[in-house]
Amino acid sequence: MFYFINQEDQNRVWQRVPWHFGNSLIVHEKPEGSSNISKLGFNKADFWVQIHDIHILYMNRRMAKWLAEQIGEAVEIPSESRECWGKFMKVKVQIDVAKPLKRWLRLRLGKSDEVIMVGLKYERLHEFCYACGMIGHGIKECQDGEARKVALEVSSTKFGSWLKALPFQKSKP
Repeated sequence: MFYFINQEDQNRVWQRVPWHFGNSLIVHEKPEGSSNISKLGFNKADFWVQIHDIHILYMNRRMAKWLAEQIGEAVEIPSESRECWGKFMKVKVQIDVAKPLKRWLRLRLGKSDEVIMVGLKYERLHEFCYACGMIGHGIKECQDGEARKVALEVSSTKFGSWLKALPFQKSKP
């Protein structure tokens, strides 16, 4: 448990999530009022998620918020002077770490019957399992024996290092 005397320090910690110790995720949860710590779930974590391969016409705040809600709970949509972020959109999302990471989203945009897939990449993502997609363990420690067996036998896995994004760097003018 962490206790902050200075509110600015606490705000800085919450703004820069996720935090890790070693290679393990530190899950934060803000208690409400005088709530009992034993009733806190500690199963949600905020991540900046990059959304790739989306058509430039759909790169706007409204679509970013909708996509964030498909990944988890939308926490923050960066406000930019322009609606387009470049090669990808970036959203801050609270995800349930007790569930596998989402790798992509299938979308039907506009009035078309065409379905597109947009890729997801997670910033500051450390240890997660390439077999089952869960945060907190690697493939060798995976409790899903079938997923581990399949992942170790094939050359490509359902999950992989491609889910880890490099932090977004704003270009300098």
